[in-house]
Amino acid sequence: LRIATAPTSRQKVDLPPVMGEADILRVQGIVRDVIVAAPVAAYAVRLARATRPGDESSSADTRRWLTWGAGPRACQALLLGAKARALRDGRPSGSFEDIRGMARPVLRHRLVASCTAESEGVTTDAVIEKILDDLPETDYAAIKNHPDKGGATEKNITTTCDAAIGAAFGEKKKIYFRIC
Repeated sequence: LRIATAPTSRQKVDLPPVMGEADILRVQGIVRDVIVAAPVAAYAVRLARATRPGDESSSADTRRWLTWGAGPRACQALLLGAKARALRDGRPSGSFEDIRGMARPVLRHRLVASCTAESEGVTTDAVIEKILDDLPETDYAAIKNHPDKGGATEKNITTTCDAAIGAAFGEKKKIYFRIC
């Protein structure tokens, strides 16, 4: 009841600050220092593109259910959100799961459902869920055809790096990611 009535009355509530400007800027900097592997970043880009009904990579369902999709800032928000989730969970790098976890809060307000979607009762969250189900994490065709790969077959790469946030993690962390 207080949540509903306090902001709608003249009662003044004194809330002490939890963080100052310098602390907020420092945490923002730490989030930006968290690592995201290239395949994970590429997945974020492909996820945002998959919401655009005019994009050649979008599915028939996207073209049917959306009239407007997410732009480049959505990719940036997906990546920053993934980095923040990784930091919150004590991991040195953002993952595919972090991107998927940020998809709904980042994308839902950027998508415009079509009249067809509304008449069929399809929500933007349902469209996002469908895209997440259908979109593979790695675009193997693009990677195998990339000039730097020379048509290489799958291989595992193990990279050891110092955690981007230094003392927060202390020891070196190994980051394993799979590329083709």
